[in-house]
Amino acid sequence: MDSRTEKDIEKKLSFLNTHDKLTGLYNRSYFVEELKKLDLFGIYPISVVIADINGMKIVNEVFGFEIGDSMLKKTAASIVYAAGSNSIVARWGGDEFAILMSDTDEIAVEIKCQHIIHECAKVKESNIKPSIALGSATKKNPYQNINHILAQAEDRMYRHKLLATQSTQYSIISSLSKTLFQRNAETEEHAERMRKISSIVGKTLGLSRDELDNLYLLSVLHDIGKLAISDNVLSKPGKLDDYEWIEMKKHCEIGFQIASASTELSNIAEYILSHHERWDGNGYPQGLKGKEIPKLSRIIAVVDTYDVITHEQPYKTAMSTDKALQEIKRCSGSQFDPKVVETFCDIFS
Repeated sequence: MDSRTEKDIEKKLSFLNTHDKLTGLYNRSYFVEELKKLDLFGIYPISVVIADINGMKIVNEVFGFEIGDSMLKKTAASIVYAAGSNSIVARWGGDEFAILMSDTDEIAVEIKCQHIIHECAKVKESNIKPSIALGSATKKNPYQNINHILAQAEDRMYRHKLLATQSTQYSIISSLSKTLFQRNAETEEHAERMRKISSIVGKTLGLSRDELDNLYLLSVLHDIGKLAISDNVLSKPGKLDDYEWIEMKKHCEIGFQIASASTELSNIAEYILSHHERWDGNGYPQGLKGKEIPKLSRIIAVVDTYDVITHEQPYKTAMSTDKALQEIKRCSGSQFDPKVVETFCDIFS
């Protein structure tokens, strides 16, 4: 065997040791080693992105693994193109990818993520268009643990995956919300209006992508604790008596317990608990005051009140938009955060 053949074999073995056979990307082991090296060099900021193709299990089962593999390869190529030459892209696991970006801060990685989403949206295989869930995190100084950064990116990816209708995890939100709609006077239309209005208010207030994701979940599931409230109380057409009101108020704490028990919903547990707190401290269940109340809970309180009073209920008629805004303004500084009220009213005006 001549030296050229030996070198070719060594080169091929080296490639196989560091690359994924299907996609041609780097493999997980190589990525982990490069992450350690980059962290050791101490060149900050270092950003990590974890990406996951939604619905791949369904694609493989319905259309076959050949189509699924083709989709994986096309998506991998799109990620490499969008991530750029200063990035290391690896196949993290089945339908997951990991991207390592040196000298990339939070703003830059956000731009890269949007570029990746845009490029992956162009992927098409046998009339199937996949969607991708992304999560990113940035190490800005040597005191942060790089493994925690990696875990944070992965956690954020799973939260984004939860929001994607193509994802099997979407069934968690779907089943909970549908059960709630069946037992409560609230409707899917109410949840959809809440989601849309909350998104507009959140973006206007400058919320981050993570905060907007959590606000989305909160707008749909803030009353999930009502699943444990008796039908007699939940469906009563008239005013609740003192005993019934005490039971109804428990839905915040019950919702907190439901969300805390779910990995996918634990991030919004605190916001569910606090969505009936008041700016003046006279809310429930903890009597929090002012900025002690989580920001997302303060936002959802205004949006929920507006939507409820502007739509007809079994026990009341709908209020006009103008009168509803007047009522919300009247409660600014007592029931609601004045800044949220100001932003909300500016949007509607």
